Amino acid sequence: MSGGVARVSGASLGQAAGEAIADGVGRFMRADPLSADADIETVHQARVATRRLRSDLRTFGGALDREWAGALREELRWLAALLGAARDADVLWQRLAERLGELDPQAAQGASRLVAAMARERGAAHAALEQALHSDRHQALVERLAAAARTPVWRSPEHTRPAGEALPRLTARRWRALERRVRALPHSPSDEELHAVRLAAKRCRYAAEACEPWLGKPARRLARSTRRIQEVLGELHDAVVAERWLERHAASARAAATARAARELAGAERGEAARRRAQWREEWRRAAAKAPPHTRAAHPRVEH
Repeated sequence: MSGGVARVSGASLGQAAGEAIADGVGRFMRADPLSADADIETVHQARVATRRLRSDLRTFGGALDREWAGALREELRWLAALLGAARDADVLWQRLAERLGELDPQAAQGASRLVAAMARERGAAHAALEQALHSDRHQALVERLAAAARTPVWRSPEHTRPAGEALPRLTARRWRALERRVRALPHSPSDEELHAVRLAAKRCRYAAEACEPWLGKPARRLARSTRRIQEVLGELHDAVVAERWLERHAASARAAATARAARELAGAERGEAARRRAQWREEWRRAAAKAPPHTRAAHPRVEH
């Protein structure tokens, strides 16, 4: 964003935090899963808006009243879990439907039962989400967020600190947390360990994006590189979730055709996961090489 570095002159941490929270609440309000034209992408955007707002509240937590911000984050966590369950079901349902064409006719017949089973799970997840969105709890959350966008509750005197001093430290802290996650990985990291790296990359990206209007190019560069890590590991996570779901159904299926289809589809997801495991390391090396100077506590690298 042009002029980003100039904006930081004379600004306070509270000013930057207030704008980030207001922007986040705006994204949250616009992503309405109950709108008449809501679809799979709408649920995804609502989930992203909710999780990003939680991340911003954490990133700028030093400037905010701890009890106020913590309570708000907890309510957003409740909603994010429901949105996440619906979104995960959407993704798996889509993946199964798209892979039907890869199977022979006999296996495809068995796979249709898998798609039907996933559709039932998806329906239950969306029903739980819709119930929550119509609840008093959700309405109260919306009202609290609207108030937060207008008047955040500050932690004095932290919110008066100069933005030019505080914001580079915030992004550096997120980058170093990601770096520590990567450097601690064993030679053959588990899916859970790589998922933790993905979450750290996402937090770093969101922090960089929140600071971009003030820091300009360095923050934008950091956001782009960590976004790619997040995306590749997200694709890995989706493949792993699908594989595990299919393996469970292969083991419990009564019809031989259904079990066979589940095993074949699980194999395809296993192959996809293997490709993403190989790909993410290169994305990390690229990100580490391009990390802004202020984030570099050490020389980040992957030894595995």
